[in-house]
Amino acid sequence: MTPNADISFSQDTTITPPINPTDTTSPVTPNPNDPHQPGTVGPLSLDYVSNFHFGTKVIQTTDATYYAQLDQVENSLSTLINVPNYA
Repeated sequence: MTPNADISFSQDTTITPPINPTDTTSPVTPNPNDPHQPGTVGPLSLDYVSNFHFGTKVIQTTDATYYAQLDQVENSLSTLINVPNYA
């Protein structure tokens, strides 16, 4: 006797919330004053991408390096904290 079996899979459409890049046990919320697009869905996804803010710089006639400001996110206490820019 040979049994029959079947299975179906569905796509995972869950968006993984962002976490603090310096403390991976701590979830964070994007800064409400600096809107972000939601993360992508699926098992291989981008949960969060920083917005890069460079401020106002003086134009130079030589090569120059400009650094982005730190990203700000809200911690579990709804306090804005600075974290490195990340994706």
